[in-house]
Amino acid sequence: MAQEEKKPRVILMPVDGSENSERAFNWYLTHMHREDDHIGIVNIVEPPKVPASFMVMGPLVTPDEWHKQLHENVEKSKSIADSYKKMCEKAGVQCSVYVEGTENSPGEKICQMVKEKEASGVVMGSRGLNFLRRTFLGSVSSYVMNHSGVPVVVTPPKVEEDKS
Repeated sequence: MAQEEKKPRVILMPVDGSENSERAFNWYLTHMHREDDHIGIVNIVEPPKVPASFMVMGPLVTPDEWHKQLHENVEKSKSIADSYKKMCEKAGVQCSVYVEGTENSPGEKICQMVKEKEASGVVMGSRGLNFLRRTFLGSVSSYVMNHSGVPVVVTPPKVEEDKS
């Protein structure tokens, strides 16, 4: 029987330009990276926020303003993804970059991409939300851990030193 060719691992790495994303990237390089790994750098484009008063008082944001903000969000996402692509090149890591929009939550989009890209795992940083924000907004990392079907590594936010 011929030896089956081993497929490289595909690791999805959602990034958002935060210090926590960079910590996750560096943690992956130090503790998990294998020479034949392929990283999928993922940045989810956030749609512009529409004020809650929009529903009550009518439009406060014109379509032109909304499209302008969307364009700015797309450009920011491309810039973030490009900076990680450069970091991968510098580290000698194979990567692909995905800048994706979503009508649903970022967590749902990441889980969809896990299936599409046949990812072996996900490495991501925690946003470090406090209890109330996590309760009302939900945690992207928690959603991905519970719905992706693959191992997920979540690096915690940096612990501030107690200076007392």
